[in-house]
Amino acid sequence: MESVIENISRALILKNDRLLLVRQVGHDYTFLPGGHIEFGEKAESALIREILEELGINGRCGKFITVIENIFTDAKGVKCHEIAYYFLFHPDKKLKESDFVSKEPHIEFIWADVDDIDDFNLKPDILPEIIRSVVAGEKPARLYTCQS
Repeated sequence: MESVIENISRALILKNDRLLLVRQVGHDYTFLPGGHIEFGEKAESALIREILEELGINGRCGKFITVIENIFTDAKGVKCHEIAYYFLFHPDKKLKESDFVSKEPHIEFIWADVDDIDDFNLKPDILPEIIRSVVAGEKPARLYTCQS
């Protein structure tokens, strides 16, 4: 059976108590924007590049939030060991929610009220708890480990 180890950089983009989520077209789960860190690339640089590729939006990484180490089997049966770095992300200019449109046909972006994120099957499962703590002004742990 195939297995992969992935380094990922993800963005927490908040606007008026709403959170930007990503869903792969045809799937029932969501995750935060971002993507793979390329060899030799810093996590912050990867996130800026990924947001530009996915949304066409320039911005900057804000505060580091946490790292989530997640071990799971994906929908195709591939065993994955993902290490994801989470940052607040700030677009360079003031944008409306309608400006956040996917540039890639396999993903779509959804705005969700932070109070309703449990309704969006957000992955990894620990993420809603972390997001609520960030919104409440609390500091989450620096590392979480999940296995599903």
